[in-house]
Amino acid sequence: MPARSAKSSVSFGLDRLSTPIGIALLITDAEGHLRALDWDDYEHRMRELLRLHHGAVELRDRPAPTGMRTALSRYFDGELSQLAGIAWRIAGTPFQQKVWTALAQIPPAPR
Repeated sequence: MPARSAKSSVSFGLDRLSTPIGIALLITDAEGHLRALDWDDYEHRMRELLRLHHGAVELRDRPAPTGMRTALSRYFDGELSQLAGIAWRIAGTPFQQKVWTALAQIPPAPR
């Protein structure tokens, strides 16, 4: 998907979640969908990828939905199926969107 015009801008919320493997950056849209998840150590890269997909992006400190935070915390506690309950939306080509949608349908391996 081509980047948006430099004249347009999109605003997303930015929240941080402590996990056993580092601080997760949660990027959400106004409807509460997860638009990106990356790690605090890679914030610069994440911002660049958001710019490439969306054009000008403004990130505002805004808590992610409670259900999303809870599901991610439970995932990191070992409840792998919790990811299925997270509402997400991606940018990209139709092919990329199809691939990510298919990948999301793969259940976690039994423990």
